[in-house]
Amino acid sequence: MSGSSRDPDKRSVPSGGEPLFRPDSSYETRGEGETGGGGPFPEDLQGVLSGLSPDPAHLEMAVLSFYRLLLDSEEGRLILESLTPEEFDHLKTRQAAYLGRLLSSDLHLSEHIAMAREVGLRHWAYGIPLSLLAQGAELYERALKVALAGLPEGRSAIVSEILTRRIQTDMSVQTAVYEEMERKRAELLESLERTIAQGGEEEPVLASLLPTLLDPQVGGLLMVDPLPGEFRLLARAGMVPGTDESTFLAWLEGVLGELLLEKIPELCLSLRQDASHPQEILAGFSEAGILSLGAFPVADRVGRPQKILLFFGKTPLVFSPARNVEHWRRVSLHLGEVLARLEDSRFHASPPASATGQEFRRLLLGGALVMQYQPIVDPITGRIVKVEALARLRDGDRLLSPGEFLPAFGQRQLRMLFDQGLSRVVSDLEIPGFEAPPCQLNLPTEILEDLDWLGSLPDRLADREISPRRIGFEILESALVDDPRILRGLHALKERGYSLLLDDVGSGESSLLRMVTLPVDGIKIDQAFVRPLARGFSNLDMIFSLMMLALQRGLSCVAEGVETPGIVDALGSVRNILLQGYAIARPMSAEELSLWTPPPASGVGGPYPHSLFGWYSRHISRLFGVFNALNTISDVIDSRRLEDGMQCPLHAMVIPIGGDDSIVEAHLVWHRNYARFVEMARNGVSPQDLWPEMQRSRRILQGMVEKRLFGRSPEQVVRGGEEGGSRK
Repeated sequence: MSGSSRDPDKRSVPSGGEPLFRPDSSYETRGEGETGGGGPFPEDLQGVLSGLSPDPAHLEMAVLSFYRLLLDSEEGRLILESLTPEEFDHLKTRQAAYLGRLLSSDLHLSEHIAMAREVGLRHWAYGIPLSLLAQGAELYERALKVALAGLPEGRSAIVSEILTRRIQTDMSVQTAVYEEMERKRAELLESLERTIAQGGEEEPVLASLLPTLLDPQVGGLLMVDPLPGEFRLLARAGMVPGTDESTFLAWLEGVLGELLLEKIPELCLSLRQDASHPQEILAGFSEAGILSLGAFPVADRVGRPQKILLFFGKTPLVFSPARNVEHWRRVSLHLGEVLARLEDSRFHASPPASATGQEFRRLLLGGALVMQYQPIVDPITGRIVKVEALARLRDGDRLLSPGEFLPAFGQRQLRMLFDQGLSRVVSDLEIPGFEAPPCQLNLPTEILEDLDWLGSLPDRLADREISPRRIGFEILESALVDDPRILRGLHALKERGYSLLLDDVGSGESSLLRMVTLPVDGIKIDQAFVRPLARGFSNLDMIFSLMMLALQRGLSCVAEGVETPGIVDALGSVRNILLQGYAIARPMSAEELSLWTPPPASGVGGPYPHSLFGWYSRHISRLFGVFNALNTISDVIDSRRLEDGMQCPLHAMVIPIGGDDSIVEAHLVWHRNYARFVEMARNGVSPQDLWPEMQRSRRILQGMVEKRLFGRSPEQVVRGGEEGGSRK
């Protein structure tokens, strides 16, 4: 770290040997009790502290030891280097005063909790990992106990107990603050999802939403409409730069140039460390107390920045930790969904009261059918492999979704809908210069049961010269009936070369049987398994199991409901699975499809893994591979190489992609367990008997990763997995 004033090793500190506590001449036992129903130590012990006066030099030495600890970690070093010398000196003074207060005889529990909460919020805002705080607590406790020998005989054990309990209380409160803030972030995303469903007018909805995004790290926000040459502010909340608006917007348009050209997924600036901006701009930020800026695109249906969301940070490094960047990406993604919903009510809209089933049928007969297309992509290359065609009915300036009009249709209307949709798809995708990918259409169960229609479908497709290279079909797994005539109709389509995908796999009770008996080319995993990956990894086993079963049968595998960049990374990191969902693209017109490329913010195209989502997911896929090998070829596994986690290609990635030392250690332990399992299998232990042990080892690592990503307790993950296993 630059600057001697922030280098603990260049400061004068006591050499040791002096008593930490100096006897106070006014010593008397006052026995003041804690308030609020008791404290972290017995009431009759409290008076012991009233005769102690901490030596300021030793307090300073303890504080400097903590900053040496910070300097030894990359995250801590970045934080300290972001401070001015004056701020650093002020921070050390406050830290020493805080430590001295912990040793005070009149510290009441309520005051202690309030103090620890304030400090915990500050540590969270600066992005200091809990693991470093825990190490710091141990360091403080050791440093303060060094001089207990200077106390009157018999007192050191009592003071040691008081000190230990107070530091434990302090750490517990700060840990609770971290968990509370991460929980609030999860609740924020859930509230945005509810807003998507509710709808409303754009301006009042944005005005009510933006203040909910403020937290101890982010003190202000702006929503900007990035029209070239005419940037304009749409909404604001909290503290904003004290700069002339036109000057600020002109500067902002230049700064965001690369983001608007989609060369970077977001822009994160530490305004203190980058003095290249005009002095007027920096002064405006400084006046408002803004030390960092994060700009995240709110994308349209083809991934182009539709709006820009600006977050103003209260500390220099708000947008440095990977967990923060991932959170604000997800917020921006959700806001994109909100704006899409507000603009045209295309999704989740309730029909007007006058819209009866007869009105829906009139719209269909009147040519109101519109087809939209959602890409299905290869996450490795970013290439569109297929698209799914989705039917909409235009009612004035609204597009009605299938959930609104399909219940009003009988077999005749459904056949008409399919025939019209097929014609629309064929004409829509004949765009000059555009090589349209294969397009999947849904075959409703109701018309599959019309055996005459199903039997004639292959010939009708041939008569219209609709090539199997251009069109395929999706059938709903959960709604199929066991009728051999339907099976014959599907086989006839397959024999003509038309691809068939089994949709919503996992939602019904017979998925595995359908994969065997139906002439399908691929499966689509139900989004109910995929969407929760944004908040935890409990569904990974099911997703990987379905994916591996598909691969073993030579079937393609598509994951639906890919709604966050974290899910993109989690599934893109394991290969052999195609992705579909809002994180990649919303449904769009054929013209928009012809121009579409994956937005950089989605993470499609790799490299993988680029976050802890992908890192952990790839490890779980390797776990499945090890377990399968234990069943068959345990003798050819190099257990010595497997035992050394340092040789794992993923090991060096942990810290750069947002991990911490606890994940590094859990990863090394996991590799040692891998090797142990292999040796046990070679010695005749059944792999099935080993699976619970492998799972427990996995849950420990999962707990560390989920705590880092979501603020979840590792013990909860391990305990939850054990309870889940006991119910099977």
